[in-house]
Amino acid sequence: MYLSDDVGQNVAKVFDLNGSSSTNNAWQKITLDLDLLASANGMSLNNEAEQ
Repeated sequence: MYLSDDVGQNVAKVFDLNGSSSTNNAWQKITLDLDLLASANGMSLNNEAEQ
């Protein structure tokens, strides 16, 4: 998963969604704290969202 606080001009990989590390190919619920991930990467959340 990647985050950007400048509409994609700069991005940081903040979480590795590595399917091969899961066991038995089972779905897993993962909860991520976006505030914490952004802060840890020198970013701040804002109202700009891009999908």
